[in-house]
Amino acid sequence: MTPGYGFGTPLGTPGTALPPFPFPTNPKQMVRSKFFYWAQRKEEMFAESLKRLKSDVIRANALTREANMISRELGNSRRQTTYDVTLQIPAANLRPSKIKVHFGLFRSSPFFLPCNVE
Repeated sequence: MTPGYGFGTPLGTPGTALPPFPFPTNPKQMVRSKFFYWAQRKEEMFAESLKRLKSDVIRANALTREANMISRELGNSRRQTTYDVTLQIPAANLRPSKIKVHFGLFRSSPFFLPCNVE
C-alpha cells in the first residue's frame, strides 16, 4: 500500500505545513524586499500622478485658449485681458525623499493666470 494514498495534497507543495516559498534567513533581506516594494509603489504612484497632471495641464491649456478667444471677441480695443497657464508646486513638495500624495494626486496643479495687456 502506498503511504498517503487517498489523502489529496496539492501538487507542488511539500507534505509539511510550510509555505511553498522560502523564508528569508537574513533579516536584512526582508528589509531589502520591503524597500523594493516601497520603491516600486512610489514609481507606480509617480507615473500615475504624472499622467493625471499631464491631462490636467492639457485641459487647462484648452480652457485658456477658449478664454482668450472669448476675451478677444468681447474685449474692447482699449484694454484686452489674456490668460496663461502656469504650474504651482508648493516648496514642501520639492523633496523627492518622501511620498507626498493627497488623494492619490500630486499636490501641484495647473493655475490660471490673467494678464492685462494694454
